[in-house]
Amino acid sequence: MKLEQHHQLLRTSEAAPILRVQPQSMRRWACFKTGPLTPVKVAGRLLWRASDIKRLIESGQKKAA
Repeated sequence: MKLEQHHQLLRTSEAAPILRVQPQSMRRWACFKTGPLTPVKVAGRLLWRASDIKRLIESGQKKAA
């Protein structure tokens, strides 16, 4: 999946493999607000900004549990 589009939103199932984490970990980040990323909620769904994912990868920041 390409991350060039700055306004692209990814589903949790698409974002998790890019970050090499389990989808449930990302859902936990959203629920407890403990992760390195904050999702966008659209119609009750968690969506993740591609630009945020790209920035996280480029920063080399370690993922939260």
